[in-house]
Amino acid sequence: CSFPSGCVLLLLLPSLLLLPLLLLLLLFLHCTMASGKGTVKQVLSGDSVVVVGAPVMGPPPEKTFSMAGIMAPKVARPLQGVRDEPFAFPSREFLRRKLVGKQVTFRVEYTNPNIKNREFGTLMLGEENVAATVVAEGWARVKPLQGRASETPDYQELSRLEAVAQAEGRGMWTKKEGASQASIRELKTESHAEEFYDGIKGKEIDGIVEYVRDGASMRILLQPSCHIVQVFLAGIQCPGFRRAEVEPPPGATPPAPAEGETPAASQESPQEPSPPHPPQPQPQAQPPMVADPFAEEAKYFTETRMLGRDVKVQVVGMDKFHNFFGVVLVPQGNVAVELLKNGMAKVVSWSISMLSPEKQTELRQAERMGKERRLRLWKDWVPPPSKFAEKEFIGRVAEIVSGDTLMIVDPSNREHRIVLSSIRSPKMGNVRQGTQNQAYAYEAREFLRSHAIGKKVKVILEYTREFPIQQGGEGEKIERTFGTVIMEGSNLNLALGLVREGYATLVRHRGDEDRATAYDALLEAEKAATKAKKGLHGDKDAPKHRCNDLTMDSSKAKGFLTFLQRDKRHRAIVEFIFTGARYKLLIPAQSCYIMFSLSGVRCPAMGRREGTKSEPYAEDAVGCAKQACFQREVDVEVEAVDRNGCFLGSMFVDKKNFALQLLTEGLGKINPMGAERSAYFQELKDAEDAAKKKKLRLHEDYVDEEEVALADTEDGDVAEETLEIRASDIVDGGHFYAHVTGEETLATIEKKLQELSVEPDPVHLVETFRIRNGVRCMAKYDVDGCFYRAKIEGAAGENKWRVLFVDYGNTEVVLQSSLRPLPDDVRVLPPQAIECFLAFVKVPSLDEEFGEEAGHFLNDLAWNKPLTARVAYRDGDKVFVRLFEGDTDLVQKMAEEGLARMLNIRRIPKRIEEKLTDLRTAESKARGARLRLWQYGDVCDDEADEGDYPSLVFKSKPKPKAWGK
Repeated sequence: CSFPSGCVLLLLLPSLLLLPLLLLLLLFLHCTMASGKGTVKQVLSGDSVVVVGAPVMGPPPEKTFSMAGIMAPKVARPLQGVRDEPFAFPSREFLRRKLVGKQVTFRVEYTNPNIKNREFGTLMLGEENVAATVVAEGWARVKPLQGRASETPDYQELSRLEAVAQAEGRGMWTKKEGASQASIRELKTESHAEEFYDGIKGKEIDGIVEYVRDGASMRILLQPSCHIVQVFLAGIQCPGFRRAEVEPPPGATPPAPAEGETPAASQESPQEPSPPHPPQPQPQAQPPMVADPFAEEAKYFTETRMLGRDVKVQVVGMDKFHNFFGVVLVPQGNVAVELLKNGMAKVVSWSISMLSPEKQTELRQAERMGKERRLRLWKDWVPPPSKFAEKEFIGRVAEIVSGDTLMIVDPSNREHRIVLSSIRSPKMGNVRQGTQNQAYAYEAREFLRSHAIGKKVKVILEYTREFPIQQGGEGEKIERTFGTVIMEGSNLNLALGLVREGYATLVRHRGDEDRATAYDALLEAEKAATKAKKGLHGDKDAPKHRCNDLTMDSSKAKGFLTFLQRDKRHRAIVEFIFTGARYKLLIPAQSCYIMFSLSGVRCPAMGRREGTKSEPYAEDAVGCAKQACFQREVDVEVEAVDRNGCFLGSMFVDKKNFALQLLTEGLGKINPMGAERSAYFQELKDAEDAAKKKKLRLHEDYVDEEEVALADTEDGDVAEETLEIRASDIVDGGHFYAHVTGEETLATIEKKLQELSVEPDPVHLVETFRIRNGVRCMAKYDVDGCFYRAKIEGAAGENKWRVLFVDYGNTEVVLQSSLRPLPDDVRVLPPQAIECFLAFVKVPSLDEEFGEEAGHFLNDLAWNKPLTARVAYRDGDKVFVRLFEGDTDLVQKMAEEGLARMLNIRRIPKRIEEKLTDLRTAESKARGARLRLWQYGDVCDDEADEGDYPSLVFKSKPKPKAWGK
């Protein structure tokens, strides 16, 4: 069946009503495309240009436009092998200089179906007809009329202008002989890239940007050599364009072989006829180009500023693929900087190193601006979290470690190790490792010391770096803090001062590495120092610094005493602090290092070895000395020298006797033997008495003599403690470990250890306990292969640890695989070896003269024998004893052989004094016979000797502590 005609009309009515509207829309679009305004982006030839519209939400539309009615010479196309026609380049240059970057009005008159993507019409620059101007200047000819076309007024005007130009010899109508041939360029695409690069490197060359591939890459025509080169902007990279990943459809053939490649068919043997080939399908078309985010925008940004413009090109580098990298400048500035500021590019380390330090800084600062504004590529950028709670603080310089490292104490009394940012000073030598100072290392450290030690500074924390603890870059790493240090008051930047004097060089950072805030100023300072040939940048050898080190040779030190006593005072620098009253000094005038102790003053001793405890308030005394005089210039008066080569005297800080400060603050005590010969004895005594009355630090338990009866008291006849022992390990002539006879705990412990599994199991070891100093564990003794209780005392190399076998007292180095965790029930039991010292005497240690002989002598007397130890006093876990084998006093025998001498002990109770009579007699005999320790005469106690043992304490009522009476 069929619809009625009325129904058909009813259905067609809406379409008929919309038809006029569609026609009007098409007419509007045609008018819009037929004429308009735009900006000339590029000039292709003397009669053709590329015009772009206004950008809206991205790069704008563009069209290729040729002026109707005229024809200019064709410009060369090197990729197609087409050369310039005569006067083609001058014609294009005339129009390029006139139009590029200018706003024009165009009217489309017709299109040519044989020429794709090009429109023809009239081009106006303001009120000026551009075609008429080009013809009038002789750079284009008028196209002849074809067919039935009639002359128009515009055509007649162009013909008239052409005739005038011909008559006057303008442009390509010149009558100059050879001008036509001379106008043809010989375009060169350099095949010998390395030779060409060597010829243009670093030179500023004129050029014209012919093509922009992406925001940071362009093809440039170098003038006047007519070389065409591809240049990448050094130091930056913009988003680019890539082929879309498209899977080939079924049956598609691979692309045709590249030029010069031999097809598989041609490789067949010539004797065998090739079979006829069927018709081959066309190669698959290349996939379309896809733009990375912001690639189009970056390319348009560069095009609008550089395409078709006169530029200055400076080639600064070439990579292994013979790509040129350089700086391209336009009158408005460096486009690379603008790309970075607007977030369209990123700094890349592999090409920024080709630039000068100034240009590197400029690019990095521009990138930082783009990051902070979070533009385009940085829209999702989040600044890394700062490791510093506060970016800056005011502190005091406590120590100069080297020419670029300082120890600074903040207001909360915390010490910070600060390395100066972006500079590197020469390394200091190490006496123990046998290395010497590098050139100007001493001058760099001295510059910091003279300007900053002990002074207030402002510290700006900038970044951190991790460095391997061991050489080779493997294993644990340590973090260092870098910052800028500025002197309060003078505003001197210490890093800047070092670089300016030539005592440090600038670090060339990679890419976006953090750097000093004043990096640009450091660059200028280094440039000035290099130009002036200062310090490290000079031609002369660095000055030599030779100093006699008298701290290692006692005989040499004693011979130097007369030189130091000629003048009353000497200016010195405190190089190291051992205790509050003992230092290593440098005396510049005498070019020597000396060991120096304050005469008549003793301070608590610091723990000399790892694991040994410092005496009470030792750290306070050292801290007081550090704050007052460390690395400062002081004045010293030398009075004498002791047998160890240590000079004794007085030290003055800011013209004040430093010993008085120690005594006043209760951080030292008077040593009567030395103090009485000092010219300042009464002042020292008054200072100590004032501290005693206030009961400061060392005198906190001080009790007046009248209140204490140390001798002949009602409890003075206290029974002496006696122990029956056997030696388990002899450390030296005055120090040994022993087992108490009859104790069964040791046998119980060893039995439990034997019951435990001792199979090697490193994985189980790591999971069970952490190996570190002070940890109790089981360790295998290599001599018998058994495990014993041990305490870890420290690392002794790679996968090796030094341990103390707590039940025997001997120290060994064992492999990490020989350590095992210790069960709780065994770990809590106390050590079974008692640490003992010979009481009332001083025995030389193993590293001193007669030390080994004393050790062997005690070993012969005491090893593997039942002994009786009479306890004189205790200091914590240390027991000081008088040692007997039967009725034989072993300490007395050592004194008779000149291997031990009595300590200078004052106010000994009568009950103890009577028991030391024989010991004094034995010492007198050895002294008279000049045996061993006495071969050079009398030996006196000094503060170093007293520091080796706890102070002697005899308790009664009231009970003062070790530093009391």
